[in-house]
Amino acid sequence: MLLAAAAVVTPARVLAPGWLLVDGERIVDVEEGPPPRSPDLDLGAATVVPGFVDLHVHGGGGASFDTGTAEAAQTVLATHLVRGTTTMAASLVTDSPDRTGRAARELALLVRDGRLAGVHLEGQWLSPRRAGAHRRDLLTAPDVASTDALLAAGGGTVRMVTMAPELPGGLDAVRRSRWTRRSATPYASPACPCSRWRTPPARRPRTRGAWTTSARSRPAAAPTSWSSTRTSRSGA
Repeated sequence: MLLAAAAVVTPARVLAPGWLLVDGERIVDVEEGPPPRSPDLDLGAATVVPGFVDLHVHGGGGASFDTGTAEAAQTVLATHLVRGTTTMAASLVTDSPDRTGRAARELALLVRDGRLAGVHLEGQWLSPRRAGAHRRDLLTAPDVASTDALLAAGGGTVRMVTMAPELPGGLDAVRRSRWTRRSATPYASPACPCSRWRTPPARRPRTRGAWTTSARSRPAAAPTSWSSTRTSRSGA
């Protein structure tokens, strides 16, 4: 399918006007100027952009990832997909360890089939002083048993953990080999005054114009990454 639009945003620059050629679920060519033939779909004054990536989202469309069911997760994914988000990690708010573990196990199935990019544990290891929307009575300091149990529940699909390293046992948890890797590189998030340690995703061959057009067409999720907040803050 050949699409034309007033503007097409690429990693290098904005093509205005621009066109793109779609083959199945992949964009195989992107160029500036008028299309080589009459387009199958003329988007007029619209601007076409690559799919958005959201690594911190709890729900949408009246559903929540915390429910821990495929049906609820699919509602969230569909709600954000029609608004442009094609890659998403499922964030779990602080809850009891049993309920969080059950949700992580169910969401792991969606990570493995490519519908989710990973699971984000936002709690239970947050500071009560920065609890935000999290229930203070469920917040705890990190320990070997609780961290191992929730990581195991995710079965290798937990991509990010938000925690307060100033809590008792916090720095030990960050230093543990299962939480960090030699290849992890620190970066500062512009959204909050914190430090994060993230393992860079595996590099894939660069193919000209090979953009994905749906979350279902994406390859397997990137290797596990971990984060820690210098001063923990709750998400929305």
